[in-house]
Amino acid sequence: MSFAPTVPLAIYADPKDPAVTALQLVPPLDQALLQQRVLTVLGSVHHTLYGEYNLHKLKLKDELKDHLEVFQLRLKEIEKEIHVRNSTCKEGFKYEALLPSLIPQSINV
Repeated sequence: MSFAPTVPLAIYADPKDPAVTALQLVPPLDQALLQQRVLTVLGSVHHTLYGEYNLHKLKLKDELKDHLEVFQLRLKEIEKEIHVRNSTCKEGFKYEALLPSLIPQSINV
């Protein structure tokens, strides 16, 4: 989830006008809520996972395949460590933003 005023899809007043306040620049509440819902849906669609690559298409040299396997193993270790640390956190304070299994390879739109 994002802080709505930091991710508006447009500016709603002239920022060069000295009479314009910060609140006039951001969308009205109903528009901001709609924008947040749209951005949340768009941002939650993941077609790929970080570190998961089609090795047949990449045609990697064996040396690079070894590095990729080490990288993938490390991502799994990081994910396990985050889950271990989250097991001692109170609900609502668990860190899930950068779980490797939730990160796409690239921008997904």
